Amino acid sequence: MTEAPAINFGEVIGRQPETLYVTPSKPNPWYGTWFEGDDLSVQQRTTLATREIDQSKVEIVKVYRQATSREMYWSTGYGSLPPLFEFDCPVIRREKDGFVRVVTPFGDVKRVIPLYGRLWATAPRGLRQANRHIHTHDWVAM
Repeated sequence: MTEAPAINFGEVIGRQPETLYVTPSKPNPWYGTWFEGDDLSVQQRTTLATREIDQSKVEIVKVYRQATSREMYWSTGYGSLPPLFEFDCPVIRREKDGFVRVVTPFGDVKRVIPLYGRLWATAPRGLRQANRHIHTHDWVAM
């Protein structure tokens, strides 16, 4: 059996952009406040405590989110992918359809998307163009 080709998802550059653009009436659930060396944000820990979830035993997953053009600039040539933000999120519940409910860095509970062996805050853009060397039937299997 041949090994599935590796998918290029883009480069992981951290948890969140250096400069945060905040709209008070519409806070971004993927921004948070971290203490040095802590994997979870202050808001995530507060949500877990409020829900009386044991922080030492909760399942933690990696969630990915592509940067937006408002947050930063990157080369946008054909097949070029946005940089990725990667952060740890506590799991509230795994659902039957494969989706997972997590506590976002802002402390909200959101449903994340299982796609291509990763969990995504939103469906990633441009993966098919950047990975056009992979046949369509290989994408379905992932």
